[in-house]
Amino acid sequence: PIPQIRWRKVDGDLPVHRYNISMAGSLLHLYDIQYEDEGLYECEADNSKGKDRHKVHLYVEGAPEWVEKISPSERDIGGDYIMSCQASGKPKPHVHFLKNGRMYGKNHELRFTELTFDDSGMYQCIAENRHGAIYANAELRVFAGAPSFEWNPVKPKILGAKNGHVVIDCKPRAAPRPTISWSKGTELLHNSSRSEVTQSLELLNVTKSDEGKYTCFAENDRGRANSTGSLSVTGTTHG
Repeated sequence: PIPQIRWRKVDGDLPVHRYNISMAGSLLHLYDIQYEDEGLYECEADNSKGKDRHKVHLYVEGAPEWVEKISPSERDIGGDYIMSCQASGKPKPHVHFLKNGRMYGKNHELRFTELTFDDSGMYQCIAENRHGAIYANAELRVFAGAPSFEWNPVKPKILGAKNGHVVIDCKPRAAPRPTISWSKGTELLHNSSRSEVTQSLELLNVTKSDEGKYTCFAENDRGRANSTGSLSVTGTTHG
């Protein structure tokens, strides 16, 4: 007699809404194959005379697709930087880099320490397996310059509450990283029990005597610059 045929995935479930069975059950058709569809499938046929089973292993492979790819970047000279690209695919894609058209690295990332102008250039990341190849391009520009407060000057007017604390930020654009110093009026500031001098200036237990003009000085081997803000102390903090 004509057998009744059933299909199942031995190590999981048949993909919902992505398969159909035709030819009186003899043909299993999977659509839009995904990696998770890989596995062992079993066809079972039975009638009044008995039953039989047959198993087949489905292997799923695919061309590379980007998980992470490189993008254009501008970095400060002397700094560190990681350029990374990762791709999915089966077999696992081989990833490598070109710089200005020449082989540069045979890994999924490039690590730069103490960037120099020689690191500038056009980089290409390539991921490939036997099913295809994909490409990503990005320019790396290494920046160097004297300190500048054009984009981020010290806040010109700073308000502080009496007995509170105030932080005045100093964030110039500069490469290499500049050394920072602070002054109040003509007096150079140093760390004390009421002030901490770093890239930012922090004043503790602020009093009226702290009012005045504060200047941040930034200097590197390419030049120096400064920016000034004025602190006003008002009111009293309440606990």
